[in-house]
Amino acid sequence: MVFDCDPGEGANILACARVALMLRDVLGDLGLKSFAKVSGSKGLQVYVPLNSAITYDETQPLAKALAELLAQREPKLIVSAMAKRLRTKKVFIDWSQNAQHKTTVGVYSLRAKTYKPHVSVPVQWEELEAALETRDVEALFFTPEQTIERLDKFGDLFKPALALKQTLPAEIRRHLTQARAPKAKHPDSLKTYEAKRDFRKTSEPKPAPQRSRQGSRRRFVIQKHAASHLHYDFRLEMHDVLKSWSVPKGPPLKLDERRLAMPTEDHPIDYLDFEGIIPKGQYGGGTVMVWDIGTYELLEGNYYKGFLRVYLNGTKLKGEWTLQRFVDGKDERDKWRLIKTQRNTRAISKKRDDESALTKRTMGEIATAADAQWQSNRR
Repeated sequence: MVFDCDPGEGANILACARVALMLRDVLGDLGLKSFAKVSGSKGLQVYVPLNSAITYDETQPLAKALAELLAQREPKLIVSAMAKRLRTKKVFIDWSQNAQHKTTVGVYSLRAKTYKPHVSVPVQWEELEAALETRDVEALFFTPEQTIERLDKFGDLFKPALALKQTLPAEIRRHLTQARAPKAKHPDSLKTYEAKRDFRKTSEPKPAPQRSRQGSRRRFVIQKHAASHLHYDFRLEMHDVLKSWSVPKGPPLKLDERRLAMPTEDHPIDYLDFEGIIPKGQYGGGTVMVWDIGTYELLEGNYYKGFLRVYLNGTKLKGEWTLQRFVDGKDERDKWRLIKTQRNTRAISKKRDDESALTKRTMGEIATAADAQWQSNRR
């Protein structure tokens, strides 16, 4: 189980240290030992090694509950809600890191975030207490040379985390099991998707009851699809499905640039990481690449009202985009625009455009491997 302490504007790593110590104490009351690590940038993480048969279905609700508890105790310092506008001068405890698709910076990673690189380093709780007492921000930043000296002096402070076996208190596990949300019903909007596919012949995901557990931060994927015409399928996790649009020219990168986005049938959430081929002659026949994948935050809008402003945090795309429905007097089909808003985003090189965000494979390599293939009912 992991907690990512992220300081908002006006806060710093010392505020994160204070929050981390609070987490340590609360976890200690539950009989759980925890370890701290500075990120090498502006925040730090608290790790709770379990090394036992416990799933994210159990750890994420507990992490969220603890984050909310501390936010209630220290509302002027801590926030557990995802919205960035709430984080000014506060520390956000990111409980959503407890998910299979999430990652956090690895121990001893080099971070080139400032004019000189720092390292993500395990720290002792006493070091956090000392830095708070002296108000010494620099005490929680370590150069590569300092990191090597620390390893010689202390050894690997994270080594015990690899072997330490812990379990959640039985009472808490029972409560989490009882409080777990009921399974979502099969969304009616997936009927169109299901009608086009023969799941006796395909490895493509079959619709199944699923629900996101990401709080207000949900997942998105952009799949590069070489069908009869090359296009990019833009999908947002929403209402227990993936709301989907076909963007022929790909996502816009320059401020105010607009691209046509044609809505397509909803897809099941499992489709997020589908990468493979669809045989020629089948519906959508061609090669599918996971071009970009990550999480998004809904800044404003409503899908059913035809307006969404989202912040994407992906492998390739980071920034703000707007989806807007519009009326075309010449065509009665439902149409949307995908618009780049707020500012330009970094251009994508030809090499990265032909590189999977999941496997680093090119479209040609995916087609040659043919390690995931499916067929549809419709030709």
